[in-house]
Amino acid sequence: MKRYSEIQELLKEVFIKNLRKARKKAGLSQKEVADRMGKPQSFIAKIESGERKLSPIEIFFLSKIYNVEVGAFFEGMEEVWEREKKKK
Repeated sequence: MKRYSEIQELLKEVFIKNLRKARKKAGLSQKEVADRMGKPQSFIAKIESGERKLSPIEIFFLSKIYNVEVGAFFEGMEEVWEREKKKK
């Protein structure tokens, strides 16, 4: 199994991809999302580039803005975990 930090990076990529996908499906720009959160556009850009981490409350807010369940941001992670834990 890969080291924790390597798997963590892969899971982070899945999470970020899901965030971006949800925003685009909602038809919102980064600026529109940031405005709804009272933040600058760079806030969303940094999240989607992996530069900034989200708090649980921010994840909840984004799920409401994108009109998705919080779990939508975590889709695919279980598959990555299962695949990677089989590797040596």
